[in-house]
Amino acid sequence: MNVLSVHTPVAHALYACLFLLVCGQFVHALLCTKRADSSPLRCAYEFSLVVQLFVCVALVQLSVTGNVSGFVYLFALKVPADLLLYVSVPCALLALLVAVRCHRVWESVEAVLLLCFTPPFVSALGDSYVVLVIVECGYVLFRTASNLAVDRVVLQRQPSPLSCVDALDVLPEGVLYADMHGRIVFMNNRMRSCLNGLGAPADLSSADEIAAFLVQAGRGAPDSEQDAQPEDPYEALRQLRVVMPDGSTLLFDVCHVMLRARHCRCVTAADVTEEESLNRAIARTNDLLATANRELAASLADVRAVARADAERKMRSRVHDTIGQKLSILHRYLEKSDPTAAELAQVKELLRDITHDIAVADEVDPVAELASIVDAFSLVRCALVVEGTLPRERRLARAVVDIVRESATNAVKHGQAARVDVAISLTSEACTLTVSNNGAPAPSHLTEGLGVPGMRAAAEEVGGTFEIVSTSPFSLRARLPLSPRDARDRSLDPKEASHDSHPHR
Repeated sequence: MNVLSVHTPVAHALYACLFLLVCGQFVHALLCTKRADSSPLRCAYEFSLVVQLFVCVALVQLSVTGNVSGFVYLFALKVPADLLLYVSVPCALLALLVAVRCHRVWESVEAVLLLCFTPPFVSALGDSYVVLVIVECGYVLFRTASNLAVDRVVLQRQPSPLSCVDALDVLPEGVLYADMHGRIVFMNNRMRSCLNGLGAPADLSSADEIAAFLVQAGRGAPDSEQDAQPEDPYEALRQLRVVMPDGSTLLFDVCHVMLRARHCRCVTAADVTEEESLNRAIARTNDLLATANRELAASLADVRAVARADAERKMRSRVHDTIGQKLSILHRYLEKSDPTAAELAQVKELLRDITHDIAVADEVDPVAELASIVDAFSLVRCALVVEGTLPRERRLARAVVDIVRESATNAVKHGQAARVDVAISLTSEACTLTVSNNGAPAPSHLTEGLGVPGMRAAAEEVGGTFEIVSTSPFSLRARLPLSPRDARDRSLDPKEASHDSHPHR
């Protein structure tokens, strides 16, 4: 290939520009090796551009002076220009690889530009070769300047060893790095202040001594020589809590890390004063909850005892009121010497009722129970006459039935009554029950047994009142308050109250 003849001022300008571009591209290639986002392929391509620009410098110098000298002498000595230009081929291939692997489309444009510097293209351009050199100088100048600006920004943001040390030094947690031989590699200011606050001696020169001192500070005054010198201070240092003189609590821990390709131990100290305060508050709350649980258990035991006593009371009341009343009637009837067939049938029914009362639960239909009471008393020739209807509310109806049963039992048992009159009156506010009998009058100073207190308890259990109106004839009255719903519909359903639609006799 003939040496290109160009004007000397233009050749010198190209030579100076290319020389500066070689220096700038070389600096950019070196900075690429320091960037974390640069791949080996990218770095190889940047260094290949340095070589390609170096060839361009040699060719421009050859076109001006006819020989090479200076720093390009050894590079271009005895090497034909054609072979020098073929350096652009591997550079173009690297550009294509970077464009494909890194998805950088503009690198393919650089590959085309580099292929233009091969001998076939240069021979085809002839004297216009200088235009191609000028185009490459302009493109590479823009590329190198922009890349150097980006390198400056990236390297400023990229942490350096000094910046990492500064960051560790201002951490609120204490940090200490030591190698496996106990030599201290790094200690930040917070760790130093922690040691000073604990009163560490100034002659602690190794990490082993510091770990033993921290373990001793966490344990307090040693009880024995074995406690004073732990066998493995680093194991004892794991999750160690130390109370500082100012009242704060530090949590020390140790772990293994790699630092500059060396195995090291990292001792950290974190302030957990707030966590300790929360733990103490949680412990106090747990103590209060445990005390409350014990008190609740005692209260539940009392409730169970009261429930058992109430169940026993209800059982005694049931035996006395229901089963006792029917047994008393059965005893009176068995004393008769001339029972009829109808009376025997009623006795059988009464026996079935007694068996049923023993086996069945407390929840019995009040209307049916009242009818059973009327039929039972007819066996002993006592007419139980009921005027009115039971209240719709079941608990009130149960109280009325209990009072009627007990009052009728007392009238037959103590007063030898042949007739018991029951009047049930319902108003918008209360149910009034009046019971009287034609038996013998009661004494003026009535001694209450189980019957009267039981009737009073049945009335008071539903919020009502009970009183003895007269002892001759013996009359009593109970007033039971109605709930708002029961006041709107004061009596039982007509179908349910069919037994009460006429007096029971």
